[in-house]
Amino acid sequence: MWDMISSRERAPEHGGAHLIVDGIDAVVHRKAQFALFLKPAQEKGRHRLLGVLVEVYNAALEERRSAYAIAGVSVSLFDQFRQVKDLRGVRDDVLAFGIQPVRIALKRLDEAFQAFFRRIRRGETPGLPRFRAEHRYDTA
Repeated sequence: MWDMISSRERAPEHGGAHLIVDGIDAVVHRKAQFALFLKPAQEKGRHRLLGVLVEVYNAALEERRSAYAIAGVSVSLFDQFRQVKDLRGVRDDVLAFGIQPVRIALKRLDEAFQAFFRRIRRGETPGLPRFRAEHRYDTA
């Protein structure tokens, strides 16, 4: 049974954000939505960050596909996490925003693969994870 603590309409507004809290029994999920009004320099930084994350996502996808196609080896999320620290000195532009956004991009890819394998187990049309275009990747 759902126990709605606060709906979107009744959620308190703080600046450009609404605090939405809902949950089931003892589990509570919190979600904050923020309206961002970026200055031109900040907008450039956001585009750079999203560009880096798209590049990381697509490179990790290519690594997983190639490893399986060429050697029949499965690359895990944690294998790719371990490779992130090796980027220091080689691709400092990727790590300019820190390691956490890079790990989140890798986690998104892993979730796409988990959904792919879940659809295979259920007998549904699987749909292998696809490469992302920069304009379709809007979350950091």
